[in-house]
Amino acid sequence: MAQTSGPFSQSRPGGRADGVLTGLGSNVSIVGSSLKWKRRIGKYGATLRTYVNLSSMTSQPRLRIATPADAAEIAEVTRQAYSKWIAVAGREPLPMKVDYMEAVRRDRFDLLHLDGRLAALIQTRPESDRLLIVNLAVAPHAQGRGLGTRLLHHADQLAIQLGLAGTRLYTNKMFLENVGLYLSLGYAVEREEQLNGGVAVHMVKPPPDA
Repeated sequence: MAQTSGPFSQSRPGGRADGVLTGLGSNVSIVGSSLKWKRRIGKYGATLRTYVNLSSMTSQPRLRIATPADAAEIAEVTRQAYSKWIAVAGREPLPMKVDYMEAVRRDRFDLLHLDGRLAALIQTRPESDRLLIVNLAVAPHAQGRGLGTRLLHHADQLAIQLGLAGTRLYTNKMFLENVGLYLSLGYAVEREEQLNGGVAVHMVKPPPDA
């Protein structure tokens, strides 16, 4: 994610991002996989610290739930946020292709406005025993201010309110900054999966007090 984006895509048509943690074997596998990823993205450690720096904000962000009237602006901010990944993935990431009028009616979108402009958004929905983070996007003009981190913590609280076992997301394996940020915030790598012409890294996080 770093400056701009989050999960890899919408959940798969006709299916979902599965993989609830069960048993010691799964936990051992997750820990080993997460340590591998931490070694791989270690060079991003210094950069990741800038994403939680809130000192550059000129006003207090305002959080609200989206309505269908916000769909066009959500689509625009998402396209701006994910455009940096086109060169990395060799194609447009799937969140750039979503019909957000339909998505707003189906899922919850929380919007952060800063200085009167949409600065960041997070799209979530309950799935099995966890809250799936479908999309996380930060507008270019608001990057480096910790807004993505703030929204991820907001999702943690939503999961608690819903009585769920935590949050989950998946991101493109090539988006190393995304993986690094999620690891730094307490996510663990659950598994990797071939998905939509790339490799998705599935990650899970327990509630903050678990």
